Amino acid sequence: MTGEHSAGLPKWVSIGARVLDVAKECEAVVHGIGQPYSFHEQPSCVWLRPPGGGLEWCAEISSLRLLKEAGQP
Repeated sequence: MTGEHSAGLPKWVSIGARVLDVAKECEAVVHGIGQPYSFHEQPSCVWLRPPGGGLEWCAEISSLRLLKEAGQP
């Protein structure tokens, strides 16, 4: 995984992480963490995009699962 990580979140919640949004039942890539213009100490949501690009959506971190990347056990 690459990218930024916000303190207080699971280590795998970072920009570029490939995740499963269980609420929408689809794979996605994290491209933003937290709400813009919101200054909460710990974000509760992330911004996602489909792996090949497309429209973004916001998802609660609690509804995400990390997808294993190629080469991981």
